Amino acid sequence: MNKRLWMLGLALILPACDGGGDGSGGSAGSAGSAGSAGGETTGAAGTAGSGTGGNSTTGSGGSTGSTAPVGDCSVAMPCTTAGESCVFPANSCGSDATGTCKEITCDGTEENHGPICLCDGEVFEFNAECLVWDQSKPIAPADNCANGTFSCGTETCTYNTQFCIVTYAGPEGSTPSYECRNVVDAQTTCLYGISDCGCINLTDLGCPDTSCCYMDGFYQETVTIYLP
Repeated sequence: MNKRLWMLGLALILPACDGGGDGSGGSAGSAGSAGSAGGETTGAAGTAGSGTGGNSTTGSGGSTGSTAPVGDCSVAMPCTTAGESCVFPANSCGSDATGTCKEITCDGTEENHGPICLCDGEVFEFNAECLVWDQSKPIAPADNCANGTFSCGTETCTYNTQFCIVTYAGPEGSTPSYECRNVVDAQTTCLYGISDCGCINLTDLGCPDTSCCYMDGFYQETVTIYLP
């Protein structure tokens, strides 16, 4: 009786152990596969992120904004070598204007090429060329600074781009004549179209010395000539 009960219990236990083992093993295996697949997805995402970062718009922008080619500069991209300035040519206003990187030394011995009109409508007076170069300032056309008028006897001259000529054709006390002379039409070394007593050819106008050229408080020039 006891032997039969023992054998019956054994018969019931064996199938239950076999089924439970297979099911538990299978579930564990599936979970392991799922875990492996999840690891690959994360890795792939990491790889893709790295690739995207390498080719990002920001990366390209950084490359575009790097140092300019040697000898090339602009207002937004100044020269990077110590002691160099960005020397702009005439008519160099605008965001796309470029200049050349050069070492500039102003010692007062430079040839007088006259005042320079800047892009904001202001004028660097006197012999301004070297100072404008040294400060890396773009250069505007002279007309950009023709922003007013001044009196020339019976005439009215344009600021900066003209100068006044007063001529006495007879003895002292005679009635003078007046003329507004365009800087570009005069014999001058005023290369930037703005007048200055230092770059107007006074000898060509009939002046015996520089005392015949007068500059008023607004930096406008009047040349007075006494004919024999």
